[in-house]
Amino acid sequence: MKTLSARLLAFAAVLAALTLTAGEAAAQDAYDEGSVWNVTFVRTTEGHFDDYMENLKAGWRNVMDAAKADGTVLSYMILSHAPRSRNDWDLLLLVEYPNFAALDGLSDKMDAFAAQYIGATDDQRQEALISRGELRTIMGEAMAQELNFTN
Repeated sequence: MKTLSARLLAFAAVLAALTLTAGEAAAQDAYDEGSVWNVTFVRTTEGHFDDYMENLKAGWRNVMDAAKADGTVLSYMILSHAPRSRNDWDLLLLVEYPNFAALDGLSDKMDAFAAQYIGATDDQRQEALISRGELRTIMGEAMAQELNFTN
């Protein structure tokens, strides 16, 4: 009798494990992991919105275009937003990467693009960063991954 009970208990355990595995598989089949987005929330300094956009056009855009041509970046965009308060952002800078693995070694790659388009020396890039800082405040940053529904 003990062997029958042990067999029934083992069968119940296997059945429960299979049920959990099937449930996990169904949940995983609902979506695929997509690209990864870096989102930067920016508040431009009052009266300097156009100056900041020109600054982005002169430097950031060129770096993003080079990174996109290289395959480091899939896409990028800027979204504007009417701030609801003095502490709210007015621009989103979005950069899309293929996946989280694409972030490995990203600083070195982006530094090389920045050297090419913003300034060859650390001092030149630092000066550009300081002048850009006078035009905006970074309100926050986030990384998020797209989830794409499957059939």
